Amino acid sequence: MFRLKRILFLGLMAVMLTSATLAQDLLFNQGLAEFDAKQYDKAAVTFKQVVAKAPANYTAHYNLGLCLYNLNRTSEASSSFQTAVNLKPDYAKATYWLGITLYDLKQYAAASTWFIKTTQLEPTNARAFYRSGLVDNVTKNYVSATTALKKALSLDPSLEPAKVELGNALNSQNLFAEAKPQFEAVLKTNPKNASAQLGLGNSYYNDKRYSESIPYYKAAADLSPKWITAHHYLGDAYLNTNSYALAIASYQKALAIDAVHAGSIYGLGLVYYNQKNKPLLQQQYDKLKTIDAGLAAKLLEWLNKMK
Repeated sequence: MFRLKRILFLGLMAVMLTSATLAQDLLFNQGLAEFDAKQYDKAAVTFKQVVAKAPANYTAHYNLGLCLYNLNRTSEASSSFQTAVNLKPDYAKATYWLGITLYDLKQYAAASTWFIKTTQLEPTNARAFYRSGLVDNVTKNYVSATTALKKALSLDPSLEPAKVELGNALNSQNLFAEAKPQFEAVLKTNPKNASAQLGLGNSYYNDKRYSESIPYYKAAADLSPKWITAHHYLGDAYLNTNSYALAIASYQKALAIDAVHAGSIYGLGLVYYNQKNKPLLQQQYDKLKTIDAGLAAKLLEWLNKMK
């Protein structure tokens, strides 16, 4: 009799566990459906319910992270991806997205760690190598960036962002002849890639071929009218070709976007120096000294050269 009760009890427990698992599966699938429908707020609520019932469900934590990331709640998303990785250290999807969120949060050293981890877990993941190279570029580790980005392109030759970043890494090492083909390859198939236009402009400008940089900077500025860097660099190119009116117009476009953009104020100051317009040069110096002391000091040197 006792044995029969025990068997009945165990059977009841099995039914209860099966029912609980089924309920979690239904809830999980509901979250997936909401995510696929781009109802990220609803999906986040659903996956929070799943992880509350099953804290060890690393896939649910990962999916919650994706929901939160799509809701621009990057810090919370990063925590969810970290939990997923803690539960399953070899979960490559989670290590990759943990790297992305940390990159977005400007925690570059930590992001690099997780992208490298992803490449170790998935040696054929081209995007993980690309992301690793991107972080290296941001942190000025250009040799490492070059290695990672070349690996990414060996795995996926069509990966356009990797070509642009490889070109940027090579430019930063003054390897302009090697950089140009990367940007040109992108522009051949996608001439509307503003980053590639800017990068090719940099290849010429940094090689002191200022007039040749202008069409590419102009294209970048036309493609991305709100991109301060494109207007600023175009202004610099015009300045170095003595096209002062065009330089002023480009710097003013940059300053219309950001009135305290130090590089454009400095550039305007140099234009006015070359035009021997001391009052306007003085104005730029007065603005700059409260924004960027280093550039202001350089502009003051030019100001002091004027009689």
